[in-house]
Amino acid sequence: MASIILANAEGICGMSAAIDSLLTGGSALKAVEEGIRVVELDPTISTVGFGGAPNILGEVECDASIMCGVTLRTGSVGALKGYFHAISVARQIMERMPHVLLVGEGAAMFAAEINESRGRMLSPRAETEYEQWIKKTFQLIHIPTGQIYPLSLYHGLPLSSLRKQVQHAFL
Repeated sequence: MASIILANAEGICGMSAAIDSLLTGGSALKAVEEGIRVVELDPTISTVGFGGAPNILGEVECDASIMCGVTLRTGSVGALKGYFHAISVARQIMERMPHVLLVGEGAAMFAAEINESRGRMLSPRAETEYEQWIKKTFQLIHIPTGQIYPLSLYHGLPLSSLRKQVQHAFL
């Protein structure tokens, strides 16, 4: 039986891994996972994984979902921080859990339990783009107490200082 693998432009880098998986007898599910794992590690892709854009606090949060076409079982993960392969965590949720979705701290706890690869998810490019975006977008930060902090006061400070100011404003 012939296999067809489809991907958008960002998924092209994972096509070889998906094809290799199928050619060595892997299932379609395994091929999807292997292909997406490559995409998640590519620092040039700005929408997912290691190269992905961070949230407003400068943290990369990853989401993934996978479904077995034979059994119709699914697994999903949301707001996963600090783990390179959200797709593999989603697959293990499908395989091991009675649930279909884990998010945030629960997702991270599960990823740790299955020994998923951990690491700093903010690529140097994404960090630079985040710093530029935060400076451009938030000329003024309105804090719930009514105080206003002009970000221009923080121009030139390290990113960690900017993050602290943004966290202070929104938490």
